[in-house]
Amino acid sequence: MKQQIAAIKSVMQRAPNEIGAIAVAHYKQNFVLGGFVDDTLRPWKKRKKETKQTLGRALLVKRAKLKNSIRVFSKNEQQIVLGSDVVYARIHNEGGVITQYERSELFVRNRNKKGFYKKGIKAGKGNTYGKRTIRIPKRQFIGDSIALRRKMDKWYLQNLKAANVIN
Repeated sequence: MKQQIAAIKSVMQRAPNEIGAIAVAHYKQNFVLGGFVDDTLRPWKKRKKETKQTLGRALLVKRAKLKNSIRVFSKNEQQIVLGSDVVYARIHNEGGVITQYERSELFVRNRNKKGFYKKGIKAGKGNTYGKRTIRIPKRQFIGDSIALRRKMDKWYLQNLKAANVIN
């Protein structure tokens, strides 16, 4: 009986590190798959317009800053807190509306008819942009997932069987 209790304690001490790594890998895999894996894959909404820069590129991945920011913030034997510290992570994960207020750009270089810069000292005209709202669709990449819970259950079962606590 004492050996089983010691084995369970050993598994529980390793659990936060290993379960945290499993969860981070699971959430990063969502970027590769292009959707959120809950009980099944829920694909993200496609872009409205494809440009030369976005053609063939995965959604939410330009430099992989968002994907690589997923990490474990705190962990103990009762809970593991994961997340992202990137400013725009929440709006992409939950969706919503962004309001851009009007602004002016005071200096733009002069250009000739072909689009190249003109020589000279005269400053170009500034541009003013009006207020606009941008709707960001929900593209969830982190959250409660049935598939992740199954992976965690499988890890616990394998480790408890290896410790001869259960058959």
